[in-house]
Amino acid sequence: MRKRVVPSLATAIASSLLCLVALSAPQPAAAALGPNLLKNPDFSQHSRGWTLERAPGLANAMLEWLEAGSAPRGARGRVARVSVTAIGPKNWHVQFYQAGLSLKPETPYTVSFWAKADRPRPLSVSANVDVADGHGIGLTAAGLSLSPRWRKYSLVFTSSEVVPGHDRLTFILGDSVGTVDLAGIALQAGKPGSPAGPNLIANGDFSRNGQRWIRQSEPPPASGTVDWLEPKAMPGGVKGKIAHLQVKALGEQSWHVQLYQTGLDLREAEPYTLTFWARADSDRPIGIAAGVDEPDWHGIGLNYRVPLTPRWRAISLTFTPTQTIKSHGRLAFVLGDAVGTVDLAGISLRHEPLPASEPQVHPLVGAWESRHAQGAGGYRFVFNADGTGSIHVGAAAAAGFAPRAPVPHAFLWYVTKQAGQIMLASRPYSWSISGAGDDESLVLKSNTGKKYVLRRSAGS
Repeated sequence: MRKRVVPSLATAIASSLLCLVALSAPQPAAAALGPNLLKNPDFSQHSRGWTLERAPGLANAMLEWLEAGSAPRGARGRVARVSVTAIGPKNWHVQFYQAGLSLKPETPYTVSFWAKADRPRPLSVSANVDVADGHGIGLTAAGLSLSPRWRKYSLVFTSSEVVPGHDRLTFILGDSVGTVDLAGIALQAGKPGSPAGPNLIANGDFSRNGQRWIRQSEPPPASGTVDWLEPKAMPGGVKGKIAHLQVKALGEQSWHVQLYQTGLDLREAEPYTLTFWARADSDRPIGIAAGVDEPDWHGIGLNYRVPLTPRWRAISLTFTPTQTIKSHGRLAFVLGDAVGTVDLAGISLRHEPLPASEPQVHPLVGAWESRHAQGAGGYRFVFNADGTGSIHVGAAAAAGFAPRAPVPHAFLWYVTKQAGQIMLASRPYSWSISGAGDDESLVLKSNTGKKYVLRRSAGS
């Protein structure tokens, strides 16, 4: 005979109410993105494809897997929990990564994931190679802010200097001790949308010569000049003039010769696309970097090298700035890798709007029922986002039931700090959700060992 859960729950009414709505960051439009390139992105096979690395003798961390029901709604599978117990002098002394990836060069990619921590703390995410010098390949998102509440992050970058079979995605965790939870990680070719809004670069067509632009060619021996040319034909039909830069002598660092603009106001953790035309008098690289225009001059997510030739080339780079400072963004074209001339034209920096989405609610919110909800022994749980709920019994458990009087089996509920646990009518219950759609099911387990299996009610 099936045991009924109603009496023990319905008689207990909690004395306080906690509101539970887990808000998420706007989500990218999936239709614009390719398939997930990561192995085991939902951790359903535990650590397959993933590595937790600690610098020996300097840092320490442990990795564990939280089962289904711990992840936020919208992220399938398990949660990877990294518990950092000791840190080294560098934050990358604790890192969690997947190697062996093959990215295409000069291609936009979107990294998305859910994350939270046991306390406010930073998280950095990068893409680099797993051989030789370990150089970056376009993604340098530093200092993302984590909190104890789940949040979805989306980072867009354009790949650079990739090494097929040796690219990797890295989560850098060694800023502080404590736990970081990760779920639903994806790496997909493509980007959320198309550039929109005004050009954020002032005088990007150089029609007013060097207005708002700053040329640096110091300290000695670095030396360079810039002229503003107005040819009969512009590349790609763009309007304005050409910035004709001549590097006469190199300094100790490539950035000792550069052309840059300051005072940019970039939104934190939202993608931007930079487009421009460029050529050189001989094959050479040009660097493009975004940072802040005041001490400590830190980078904000774009650090890219592009090969140039004597032929005009249209270049488009998408990146997601992090650690921005309002009205103190800086975009620089770094020229001090080689002597010779570089021409620039038609520079544009535009915001990539992220599609709006409805706030994500906790996965328990909605109606759940036993397989015999229509019968005398059936029951139906309703979890509301404001922390209220009720149990309907027997015929009243039918889908679509609306009470016309106070519900006799009302309860209050909220999530505890312990993963996978709720307080329901003042009593602790563990919970987990598995499956999807019509097969989505909820398992509730009391602290006395009783187990209740329900399925999501149609339309909830």
